Amino acid sequence: MRIGFGLMKRWALLFILLWGRAGAPATAPLPLIQPGARGEQERASPPLSLEERGQFSRWSGEVPAAIRIVSYNVQLGRKLEQILALFRTHPELSRADVLALQEVVRDRHASHARVLAERLGFDYVYLPGKRKGDREIGLALLSRYPLRDVERIVIPQERRRDDLPRVALGATLAIGTTKIRLYNVHVQALVPIEMKVRQIEAVL
Repeated sequence: MRIGFGLMKRWALLFILLWGRAGAPATAPLPLIQPGARGEQERASPPLSLEERGQFSRWSGEVPAAIRIVSYNVQLGRKLEQILALFRTHPELSRADVLALQEVVRDRHASHARVLAERLGFDYVYLPGKRKGDREIGLALLSRYPLRDVERIVIPQERRRDDLPRVALGATLAIGTTKIRLYNVHVQALVPIEMKVRQIEAVL
């Protein structure tokens, strides 16, 4: 199986794939934000400290000859509809099998990871990294194939006044008998290169 990468925009992501079998047990699904009126969404929303998952892929079980992985910083979802249109219509991006997204927002009214996954037909997992006011900003993996063994890794960082612990999001892509370990890491900007290296090494 061939693996293709598309590294889109801001390079502050390390995306690592480790071949091998996943030894840890799969994590049970966690609560999701359900569709409905605003009040219903507020009652159904998970607490802002939880991971979030959903399954919207219609994968038939056929093993592909290659997979395409795209990294993209959605910049707090300021242009979410344009981003959605891009992944639907762009001749290359619309063929992506896995999306590794950074700066993904979730609050008590909406989950951008869920919106994108549901409308694109992907499974997904979202991991909050930091909180600002009543919303969280984190990482997401969207995949046409099942995601297993989700992992949260706290990575070292240069402390700033408004920073909370930075995290990496790990998951195993399960395609038939093939297991591919994925890590989505959004390293800090405007820090010495030595700190960026430490953040990357925490995942290796």
